[in-house]
Amino acid sequence: MVNFNSASENGAPARLKRAAKAAVSGARDGIARIKLNKTQAGFVVIAFAAAVFAAVAIGLALNSSALNAAYASNPLGADTVALKINGERTGITADGLTSLASENLDLFEAVVPFAKADGVELRGTSGKGLIGTAIVTDDLFFEYGAIDVTKGAELTRAGLGKSEALISEDLAEGLFGEAEPVGQSVRINNRSYDVIGLFGGKNGCDLSGSVILPSGAARLVLNSSEPNEYVFITRGDTDAALKKIDGFVNSNMNKVSGGSCETEILGKTSDGPSAAWIALYILMLIICGITLVMFLLFPSRKAADFSEGFAAADKYIYILKRGICPSFLLALVGSLIGAALGIGGAAAYTALSGGGFFMSVSAAAVPLVSAPLFAVLAAAAAETIKRPGGRPKIKSR
Repeated sequence: MVNFNSASENGAPARLKRAAKAAVSGARDGIARIKLNKTQAGFVVIAFAAAVFAAVAIGLALNSSALNAAYASNPLGADTVALKINGERTGITADGLTSLASENLDLFEAVVPFAKADGVELRGTSGKGLIGTAIVTDDLFFEYGAIDVTKGAELTRAGLGKSEALISEDLAEGLFGEAEPVGQSVRINNRSYDVIGLFGGKNGCDLSGSVILPSGAARLVLNSSEPNEYVFITRGDTDAALKKIDGFVNSNMNKVSGGSCETEILGKTSDGPSAAWIALYILMLIICGITLVMFLLFPSRKAADFSEGFAAADKYIYILKRGICPSFLLALVGSLIGAALGIGGAAAYTALSGGGFFMSVSAAAVPLVSAPLFAVLAAAAAETIKRPGGRPKIKSR
């Protein structure tokens, strides 16, 4: 019940008390609007659910497609920076690059050696010789790379100097026939390696015809004691990461006289949503706004209006709460439903397209947060407009 006998109360505490009463009364009467017109309220929920569903599904599908495309061209994915070292007299070492990454954790997650050598000779127990691609890396490749070890074990930090190898699934039969490949030996450029596992690519990455070797045991393949290529896993700001790496390289190379280095951003993702995505979402929010205004207009002609019992400022609070409260609740329910369906729809789409699904917090959170906020703003605007049909009859309490 609203107490209207507060004219004798004075001072700021009294004004706050009257404003609170107006807000509570407005919110309660606003919630009653949902009961007065359940059908229109249902349309509001459906409209917001559809808008958020479309935005989340499209946003996550585009994000997953972009990352799958990056993995297809680079096993270490998008937003990475590759450093290629030409020559052994550059002053750039694996330890130095690891220190650079660990000292700039705001820019880098890790640095992964990733050198490739094409046209290496492979021979297994079948006696048949094959030509493949050697990937020289370390244990971090299995953490950040688009690789799926289907049998056996991964490379470990302790085994980086051992003569161990993993071979792609498509090479197993050609090298070993019907024999179990794990535990066998394969000769790569006339050096024997123990096969510790089989692997395949994932997220659209094709690693067929490849063999993975530890960075400390591949000198005969690379003709170098260390890999000559490294990939920095960045935290998204690839431009700043590239600038930091270039500065480090130039600082070290100024101290020596030989070799050269090249840096390149691999698979840079978009800095934000596309214009088409924004336009679609705005259009759907406009539709939501129209549906919401219809909900606010028609039930209000049936609802009791107790705002006459308040002073001008408190009446305004009452009117706003009466519209904002139910609008926010309906939009929030619709947004939660739409976000859940959107995540499921994007995951199903990427699975059917043969790629991996990647969750993006921003792609899901922006529609989920912006839709209820839009509802609040639309309700506040609608409540300041005089509705047709005159003021509803005032009921006493």
